[in-house]
Amino acid sequence: MLDNAVDLFMPMRKDTMDYCAELLRTGMSKATIASLAAGTAIGWSSPMMDRLMGITGSYEPLERPLTEDESSWVSSLMALGALPGTLIGGLLIDKIGRRNSFILLGGIPAIIGWITMLLAHNPGTLYAGRFLIGVSAGAANTLAPVYIAEVSSASERGALCSMPQLMNTFGVMVQYTVGPYVSYHVLAGIDLIFPIVFVIGFFLIPESPYYLLAKSKRKDAEKSLVWFRGGGRMKNDEPPAVDVSHELNRMAQAIDESGIKDSSLLDSFKDVFASKGNRRAFLVTAGLLFAQQFSGIMVVLFNAETILRGSGDSKMTLSPSEAAMVVGAVQILASLVETMLADRAGRRPLLMLSCILSSVSLIALGVHAYLDVNQHEKALSISWLPTASVVLFIITYILGLGPLPWAVLGEVFPSSCKSGASILSGCFCGLLAFVTSVTFLPLSLAIACLSLLGAGAAMGWTSPVIDHLQGKVGSYRPLYRPLTTEEASWVSSLMTLGAMLGPLCGGICVDRIGRKYTLLLMGGVPAVIGWILVLLARNAQMLYAARFLTGIATGSASTIGPAYIAEVSSPSVRGTLASLPQLMMALGLWLQYLVGPYSSYYGLGGMNLAISILFLSSFSFMPESPYFLIAAGKKEQAQGSLSWLRGRSRGNNAVNTNVEDGKELERITAAVTESGISGYSLRDCFRELFSSPGNRRAFMIMSVVMLTQQFCGINAVTFNAETIFRGSNDKDPFLGPSESAIVLGAVQFSFSFLETFLADKTGRRPLLLFSTMLAAISLSVLGVHSYLNVHQHQTAVKVDWLPMVCLILFEISFSIGIGPLSWAVLGELFPSSSKSAAGILCGSIAWFSGFVVTRTYQPIVQAADAYTAYWFYAVCSLGGFTFIFIFLPETKRKTLEHIQKDLEGHKQNV
Repeated sequence: MLDNAVDLFMPMRKDTMDYCAELLRTGMSKATIASLAAGTAIGWSSPMMDRLMGITGSYEPLERPLTEDESSWVSSLMALGALPGTLIGGLLIDKIGRRNSFILLGGIPAIIGWITMLLAHNPGTLYAGRFLIGVSAGAANTLAPVYIAEVSSASERGALCSMPQLMNTFGVMVQYTVGPYVSYHVLAGIDLIFPIVFVIGFFLIPESPYYLLAKSKRKDAEKSLVWFRGGGRMKNDEPPAVDVSHELNRMAQAIDESGIKDSSLLDSFKDVFASKGNRRAFLVTAGLLFAQQFSGIMVVLFNAETILRGSGDSKMTLSPSEAAMVVGAVQILASLVETMLADRAGRRPLLMLSCILSSVSLIALGVHAYLDVNQHEKALSISWLPTASVVLFIITYILGLGPLPWAVLGEVFPSSCKSGASILSGCFCGLLAFVTSVTFLPLSLAIACLSLLGAGAAMGWTSPVIDHLQGKVGSYRPLYRPLTTEEASWVSSLMTLGAMLGPLCGGICVDRIGRKYTLLLMGGVPAVIGWILVLLARNAQMLYAARFLTGIATGSASTIGPAYIAEVSSPSVRGTLASLPQLMMALGLWLQYLVGPYSSYYGLGGMNLAISILFLSSFSFMPESPYFLIAAGKKEQAQGSLSWLRGRSRGNNAVNTNVEDGKELERITAAVTESGISGYSLRDCFRELFSSPGNRRAFMIMSVVMLTQQFCGINAVTFNAETIFRGSNDKDPFLGPSESAIVLGAVQFSFSFLETFLADKTGRRPLLLFSTMLAAISLSVLGVHSYLNVHQHQTAVKVDWLPMVCLILFEISFSIGIGPLSWAVLGELFPSSSKSAAGILCGSIAWFSGFVVTRTYQPIVQAADAYTAYWFYAVCSLGGFTFIFIFLPETKRKTLEHIQKDLEGHKQNV
């Protein structure tokens, strides 16, 4: 048996040496430096995060230590930055070439990011630096395998394509080994060297011969291939030092057979979902990536020292830093073994073994953490278990779940759609990595956000479905007959009518039975029943009932969800997390645009039902808001809730934990007492709302702002995105309706995140003014194009891209201003004693206005064409701009007393 093992690994040793020689000889080592730099970005937070939080050593260079939530964002924003890096890299790779894309995205953002990190003195600067570094990491992990696969020889290609994963691992090891023993600035300076060396070195090597052949540059492709095969620089007037003609012909034949020369990236995206086989392949790949990221790998890599420090005590066999080094060394060894083992053992057995052993190791780590938190004496006797569990987890991950999903992706898709599948998979993976890393600490927030994800799904559901149900596109099944225009209008609008009841009923229940049970009762149960009715629907009436119920859940989630998130989040990041509800609703909306066009009616409805069931089942185990418990006189329960929410350990730091919880509980008690809400009924809140001139004026302002928010036409666009794109140019559109809607959803999601950081920088009033003016302009131009198209003017055909550009600008304007900031300003204009009543009334006004807009959109289009609707919404946006300019005061960094004086003084002046 030992002889067999030696026979297996001796060829691996020889192969490894050959691969390394090939890597160094061809200059591909420069490409893998970008992967090494990406690994340093992944591993950086492990040795640094506890320092920056003030847990170990100094928190320099920051002005104050990071909070737990801020550290979570610093860790996770790198994963979020990888999303645009992957997407833009995939878009540019066939436009400007592999080499130029690699330099532009894989190197330059990392250089700027590490310089930003060196200059950082506050969390905001760290956020920016980590996001930029993430852009480069995402681009490097997408582009490096492509470039290496195209320039390596056929005999070495399989193993060389695993080198980016190995260099990634080596970059993590550098951080684990060097980080604990150098200062913040020294480690960031070392990390800055790698992207600089990459950019300088990559300028000196040629473009991929595959890309040059695809661009019909055969002579340049020959020069490139000669260089990569060791023939040096080839001059125009001399024969090549190495004969590459046969290999060049094979490349040209492969390019011609794949059809990639004549296809665009858009064609590649379409091909991913064109056949049943490709759709199944994408589903399998997405499932593998889901398992890869939700195994918790990013959490372990980002927080290795923190996990090992928190899982043991002073009697640990190794210190956290030393244990992290062991983990890094194991990663490298496992990567080397995987490089040779994958082709010998097969993908399927390795993936199955990886999943099982990962589960076992994580369960063991969880058992030790449970014993440690509950001060069980067995935790001390097995202090070696956390390190052993993490080492086993890393080995099993590297041998299967880490690299093999990407290998499977390259094998299950044909060449015609491989680039589109890679980009979509990379973006999906980056999003999952961000979600797992940012929710490592605030689990309750992540589960609460599922209700808002479901609300966004309900809002976006009609866009990919309504034309099918009307029989305009495909089949109108499962209905007995297609919907009429009138019925389709009701199906779209009844959700917003149901949502109007959410704030009313939720407002009555929220102070009686609590935030948690109100959110379950009003935000979960109606959604589950509503989506079940959608799946069972056979006629318009069943759809009416279903949409009304999902509307109740949407209105409740959008009102109570933000209140719960604000009350359970720590004070240091409450302002940042205030925009999280808008972000999650935008994500739910985007999911409908992304999945709806390519799945069946039942598939989309089933996915939305699963989101609601997951929320209902998991949120049942979350604690109640400590604010509500204090107001209800349940101080002991509030103490337990707060300890759970902050993730306090009951182990070695129990005394410090109780002190921290006690201080925050005192602040909450003081806030509840000062606001007087514990002695207020809802009726008192309504009386207080109209008792003073400042409150009355604030309510008048907010009513008009809410009317502007809805009568800008956002729900008409959101509910009918595909219909709008299909009607703007149905003969030869710039992008198909489904693809345009996907782009629109991506823009809304991205700019919802950007608004989180803009609101406190620029102020509410300037953003609201900019938002309403940009909305008016974009809708006016959209109306002009619609008018020209309806009247068959030739100009409309020449600018067929204009509707998409206009709607993108419109979504940007809504996402950074009038959408989320309307609710933010509402929370700042009113005192606590009348905030509940103001929220209920303004929320009901907003949803009823949304019902009017969605109910009248299709009748207006039928009677007077779409341009009439767009111009009407533009006039409403312009009216909102004028009103905000005259009446709305700035609320940024002002006290409530100051805002109230502004409101009452303004009344006297007017």
